[in-house]
Amino acid sequence: MKTFKDRNKTKGFTLIELMIVIAIIGVLTTVAVPMYQDYTVRSKVAASMSAINSVKFIAAETFARQGTFPDAGNKNYGLPAKETYADNLISSIDVLASGAIQVVYKKLGEHFGESDSATFTPAITGGMLRWSCLLSNADIQSYFPSNCKKELPTEESPKEVLDETESTDS
Repeated sequence: MKTFKDRNKTKGFTLIELMIVIAIIGVLTTVAVPMYQDYTVRSKVAASMSAINSVKFIAAETFARQGTFPDAGNKNYGLPAKETYADNLISSIDVLASGAIQVVYKKLGEHFGESDSATFTPAITGGMLRWSCLLSNADIQSYFPSNCKKELPTEESPKEVLDETESTDS
């Protein structure tokens, strides 16, 4: 038989238990939200790279056919006007002098402003066409792929560097 004491016993959480759960959720939120925002900006930049890579391919193909880069302007490469590339990520893609490609982005995040841009510049090293990347704002560097963070050596190709390091180890 149940006593009076057992009947008054309520089930549920205490106030301290609820406060601990809310504190844990608060700590997780302060860490997770900025990481998620950075992730979404990185994914937007990665998505924009497909349009940029297609323009880089056309510029490289034009160079291979003509032996030199034409004057500045998308029209000289058989590309549509720079504003044609505008979407929810990019304001414009424009081919500059010597085959450089300038991409102007829209505001993608807190540190990624309305007119931040990336300029991809071609260079012939070791008989190969290589692209370096120059960003207009140092704050956006972390959002770009690793090939935009540092440039390859211009004097020698990576294969030559690898060959030199292998020969010094033996």
